[in-house]
Amino acid sequence: TGSEAWRTLAMPWFRQPHHILSQLLGFGTTVWLCRKVGCWASSFGRLGTLVLRLVHRERPTRRTPDYGHLLLDPLYPGRRPSAEASARARELAEESRGANSRETELQLLGQAVLLSPCDAALYLARAEAYLRWAQPVDALDDADLCVSLDPSSVDGWLVKGRAERALGRTADAALSLQAGLRLQPEHTGLVGQLAQVRA
Repeated sequence: TGSEAWRTLAMPWFRQPHHILSQLLGFGTTVWLCRKVGCWASSFGRLGTLVLRLVHRERPTRRTPDYGHLLLDPLYPGRRPSAEASARARELAEESRGANSRETELQLLGQAVLLSPCDAALYLARAEAYLRWAQPVDALDDADLCVSLDPSSVDGWLVKGRAERALGRTADAALSLQAGLRLQPEHTGLVGQLAQVRA
């Protein structure tokens, strides 16, 4: 239309940039300039990658081991992990006790649970670790799994009650602690936690 033609003539900066460059510099010069810009961008990208490598070179990271050979057989339905996988899971749980950081401890316990997902003791160990690192929501999730897999786990009911109490769920905490006391009435930890919940 006439108005569109007027805008195109009156405001040439609305045209596409490569058309403007072609008119100002010529087609050959425009192609050469675009290639140069691309080379500069690639060089800056390689330089940035090199700088990042130099910055992070002194920061060692723990590489997650590959346990695929221990998980070749599917675990479900109803199939338990191999003896080798279970043994390695217990080793990782024991190794996590000497970990000096939250990330390392939880990473080791996560690998252990992956290798032996039906071992209630592993969920209990990770729930206790979550509580130590002030993560009661995650602790409650693992404690629930622990007592689901092993309802006779007194320590599982204790950790579950502690996590619920940390979340302000005192009624649920009392029920969990009482469930543990039905299994072991003289358990001092359960008795002490229940007294604090009722206070």
